Amino acid sequence: MKRKALIFPLKWILLSIFLVVFLAYYRTLGMYVWQDDHATMFKLQHLEESAGHFGTGIYDRSSAYRGVFILLAPIYYLFGNEPAAFYLAGIIAYFLAALAVYLLAKTLTDNKRIAFISSIVFASGYIGAETLWRMTNSLHTIHTIIFLCFSLLTYKKFIDSNKIS
Repeated sequence: MKRKALIFPLKWILLSIFLVVFLAYYRTLGMYVWQDDHATMFKLQHLEESAGHFGTGIYDRSSAYRGVFILLAPIYYLFGNEPAAFYLAGIIAYFLAALAVYLLAKTLTDNKRIAFISSIVFASGYIGAETLWRMTNSLHTIHTIIFLCFSLLTYKKFIDSNKIS
């Protein structure tokens, strides 16, 4: 007797991925800034000043950290020094990254089950644990993962169609 594959509707897949991300990282909402994040909070409070290696302004071309504060500044302007807001933004961004991983795995394998398992492994935090514990590089790293997934999807589309569209 052949077994019928369980395929859940997309809304259940999305909810499952979100729940795994949330359960893996909800404890970060109670964390406070630590390590270099203190310097990040200082820089956010003094964006126009030169703060260590962060450079001057929100995007200093001479700084190795350029681009980091572009993602953090809107959160600071909306919520101030509240660390939970930065960690919540990280959780939401990590959920979006898990969706990008799902889409990439589904496109590469043409198998919803493999895509779901791939995104759940990613969402569980095995890959991103260090990413979300640090406010300074959490959003920066997560948006890089998202753009990498979409770059690979675009490359796959190009290979399949043999033309740029």
